[in-house]
Amino acid sequence: MKGAAFRYGALVVFIAGVAAPAIAADVAVTEADRVSLNFTREAATVGHKQVRLEVRAMSIEDDANPELNLIGFATEGVNRRKGDKITRIRGGIFDLLGSVGLGDNAELGFDVPFLIQKTEFDTLGNENDEDIGDVSLYGKFKRKVAERCVLAAGLEIKMPTGIERKQFGTGELGLNPFASTRYTRGRFSLGGHVGWYIYSGSVPDVFNYSVEAIARGSERYALRVEFSGRRFKDFGETFDDIVIQPGLDFRLTDSFVIRPNGLIGATPEAVDWGVGLGLVLLL
Repeated sequence: MKGAAFRYGALVVFIAGVAAPAIAADVAVTEADRVSLNFTREAATVGHKQVRLEVRAMSIEDDANPELNLIGFATEGVNRRKGDKITRIRGGIFDLLGSVGLGDNAELGFDVPFLIQKTEFDTLGNENDEDIGDVSLYGKFKRKVAERCVLAAGLEIKMPTGIERKQFGTGELGLNPFASTRYTRGRFSLGGHVGWYIYSGSVPDVFNYSVEAIARGSERYALRVEFSGRRFKDFGETFDDIVIQPGLDFRLTDSFVIRPNGLIGATPEAVDWGVGLGLVLLL
């Protein structure tokens, strides 16, 4: 009940917020307006020699016999190893996200996650773990192909720094080549990406994709929403992990932004819901 109320409430808030700019002063979406969940993949970059740092925190809950853990892979492996069934997962993901602009069209960066997870089993009780996850490095290059449209291509590299036993890492190197696009017109932008995570070893490869929208209401705030999906096969099953993430960017100053976020599971495999906050510093 709580999860359903959060889902519908978040969507109502976003729709109302998107409608509001229609009567606001005329402002435009810029390169500084970024999504959250697919920040590393979107067709936008920080300015030349600009450094962007973001600390993010997201509390997540999945209380209906979760099929995936916090890093998005099947819980079936743990179920078989433990001889029991996971019935609930609650936890949090904390990220330090850094990026720097190289020229006007390129961006390099990193994402260092720290995870806290409480796993509840059917008969074995609870397990509580906390540790660093798999660190990501990325780079991308964008090119303007029309008056209002840009295309980008890039690569994410996921390092096996997380602990497999704690479900915080895959234990294998992952490469995610991706392509993305963004169309901007005045206060609004639409974009999306497609990518293919290729892992070494026995970790399943993951097709990933997203669609995103940003609506700027004034010089100080913008609303955004992301539809983000992952599809892969493991243990003889196909998993479709699709979530919706609405959010708000509130620019306190030219160099400091507050970014509240929501997370809504759209498929049975996805987490039920989550809520979080990002703090951005531009140098």
